[in-house]
Amino acid sequence: MLGPDRYSCDQVLRRLDDFVDRALGPEELRRVEEHLTDCVMCAEAARFEATLIAGIRSRLQRIAVPSSLRDAIHARLTDSTHRDDRPRLPSGGP
Repeated sequence: MLGPDRYSCDQVLRRLDDFVDRALGPEELRRVEEHLTDCVMCAEAARFEATLIAGIRSRLQRIAVPSSLRDAIHARLTDSTHRDDRPRLPSGGP
């Protein structure tokens, strides 16, 4: 049985992206790490996620992006007037 401050597998899996990116706060990080020491399934999922993200980052660093494309993307992301007319996913999400 889980203690009151122990994360379940579901709670850990929902935090894996942020865990791999080290974007969790100290308490959440501690709780995820604690769970990973005891749960082989979640630890394997975390290793897979870390390996996948490292591979993607490595490949992305080798892609030459034209500065005009980078500038256009940056302008679009920072221009709040375009936020309401973004294409929507079929699921209704952004």
